[in-house]
Amino acid sequence: MLRLQLTLKPKKENVMAKDQKTPVTINDKEYFVEDLTQEAKMLIDHVNDFDRKLSVNQFTANSLNLGKTKALELLTEAVENPKEAAE
Repeated sequence: MLRLQLTLKPKKENVMAKDQKTPVTINDKEYFVEDLTQEAKMLIDHVNDFDRKLSVNQFTANSLNLGKTKALELLTEAVENPKEAAE
């Protein structure tokens, strides 16, 4: 299984020194982004984008499940106690 973790080295005054490289760990082996092919850099960007989208979509799914749960609670109340639900 592929595990990707990007770690930026600390920046000094928002500017990285020219000799500093950005490490990336893939399957427990460290590489430097600057030494990778354009294809590998593009794939790193894709993986990071997928991670971001998965995070956003997980939040959305959690919100939708919460809304569904509340709607089912209200539906149950409306069916079991129709007079109280109407008020």
